[in-house]
Amino acid sequence: DLQCPFCKRAAQTIEQLKKEYGDEVVVVSLQFPLTFHKQAEDAAVAALAAHEQGKFWQMRAELFEHQRDFQQAEIWVKLANDAGLDTRRFEKHLKDASLRQRVKDDMALGRRLGVRGTPNFFINNRRLVGAQLISKFREVIDAELKEK
Repeated sequence: DLQCPFCKRAAQTIEQLKKEYGDEVVVVSLQFPLTFHKQAEDAAVAALAAHEQGKFWQMRAELFEHQRDFQQAEIWVKLANDAGLDTRRFEKHLKDASLRQRVKDDMALGRRLGVRGTPNFFINNRRLVGAQLISKFREVIDAELKEK
């Protein structure tokens, strides 16, 4: 949920883990916008629209950084520009119904896996719920890497 303050905090942890583990860890992000975060679904679509230009992670960082600005008119385009996107292409993708469907599909998968809130993490088949300390992630990742 790109409007969730706990997800924002967890995103910083994930970025640190990506630096520490490099290619040993693959990070996959699925969308799970909570209904009480009124702009979260639009933010998820904006992130997927950025993905169409190979800039998902850059846009995701911009979205987390500017959560408080989500109600401003044209915020998605401004953030897309800040992330280095072709804003004309981005605006076209924002209107693509298939991206909104991908958000719904991600949410359905999350529900099947037992996700009820955010953030949730799956490290192989091991689940972590909430914005955990980085040491907890390291513990699980290290255990999984040993089993490789």
